[in-house]
Amino acid sequence: MGYGYAIGEFSSITGISIYTLRYYEKESLIIPERKENGRRLYSEGDISWIQFIKRLKDTGMPIKEIQKYAQLRAKGDSTLEERMEMLIQHRAVLKEEIAAMQEHLTNLDDKIGYYKTEIKKKINVRDRGIKNGNMTTIGHHAPFFYAYTLSLFSEYKRFVYNHSTI
Repeated sequence: MGYGYAIGEFSSITGISIYTLRYYEKESLIIPERKENGRRLYSEGDISWIQFIKRLKDTGMPIKEIQKYAQLRAKGDSTLEERMEMLIQHRAVLKEEIAAMQEHLTNLDDKIGYYKTEIKKKINVRDRGIKNGNMTTIGHHAPFFYAYTLSLFSEYKRFVYNHSTI
């Protein structure tokens, strides 16, 4: 057969754990060659195939569908149309999911925009209130400033009373 990759080396190349590779083999997603001693021997073609499986998984294709695709692939070129149809159907599902996610993203952007506008309004009102000396427009700090102002006024009255010459 020529040079191939042992399972550990293949795992390093593909970024897929040895455990997962064995699972894929058990599920007939990949069928590596075997050496005379029974050890697995993966090829360059297996690398491409595993990368394709990873892409299908990344797009959300269920493992059962990937298994079906792998079975068709193993049958050869006579299944090209069926495989293409599977990919076309999966693409349609993926486009629907992307559209739904895009709608969710738009809704989040709208809500973030709303909050930015409301926060900006509150900051502007607060800033105008402080500039005009209106302590009731400074938001949630108003009770503190009101109490502080009353205490200053009370101290002023005591001072004036204690220092009056009447």
